[in-house]
Amino acid sequence: MSFRFEDKVSTGKSESFHFFEDLRAKGFKVLYPKRKIYSIYFDTSDLNMFVDSEEGSLPRKKIRIRHYPLSFEKKFNLELKISSIEGRYKDTKVINLETKDSYSKFGIFDNQYGLIFPVCVVTYDREYFYKDEMRVTHDSAIEYFNYNKPFSFRENREVIEIKTPNNFNRNLIENFFPFSKHRFSKYCEAIKSLRIK
Repeated sequence: MSFRFEDKVSTGKSESFHFFEDLRAKGFKVLYPKRKIYSIYFDTSDLNMFVDSEEGSLPRKKIRIRHYPLSFEKKFNLELKISSIEGRYKDTKVINLETKDSYSKFGIFDNQYGLIFPVCVVTYDREYFYKDEMRVTHDSAIEYFNYNKPFSFRENREVIEIKTPNNFNRNLIENFFPFSKHRFSKYCEAIKSLRIK
């Protein structure tokens, strides 16, 4: 299990454009080509994962099925994002279309939250940059969709996130990531924007 440090901020388009221009000037390289991401988020009927995330409770999880709809690889990833006292880590398991459809229809049993079902879909375009064990991602064109009703919401913000190993020098992070820090969860913003209660 490998814990990691994550910091995330929401920005406007102009602010993120200038930030990434500066990153390129500092030697950050493109890690992957820009790609579309599609994630189905699961939760309990009482939205306990959402509540735990909003309150900052530990330990807590987010569980989603993610895929890249424009990729030639038609695979799905079942992802568990876990926040604990020790840090954050992600567990990923590749599943096929049949398993994805089964989870979407019958739910997933989680040992902490019990039976969970699809609640919403989040889509966005992501760019990846890398330097010295720092991975920076840029999410734009973010949209939220209610999984069970024909309702959607277009986010007017963009998201910048930096990920490093837990033991990485925090002073170096500050040099490259000069934003004021605040928590931002696309899943929680989706729940609030779509008014899923």
